[in-house]
Amino acid sequence: MMSIEIIALLLVCSTLSATVEAKRKAKGECNCTLQDFEPVCGKNGVTYSNSCFLRCARVRQACEGECPCELKRLHQNE
Repeated sequence: MMSIEIIALLLVCSTLSATVEAKRKAKGECNCTLQDFEPVCGKNGVTYSNSCFLRCARVRQACEGECPCELKRLHQNE
């Protein structure tokens, strides 16, 4: 009987998690993490911790690494 209750609880938790994530996406919120610290420079001159945060801000990438961009790091598709 205990295993049925555990399975039911896991199902409820999974459903709630999916619902929260769907609402977050609908609001335009992002689920980025600082675990992958790979700085990128946005076209707006702001350094973002990684490309996920850049996309969340709806900014195009100017170069990899911190701002300001060096000429050799600039993206060619401007």
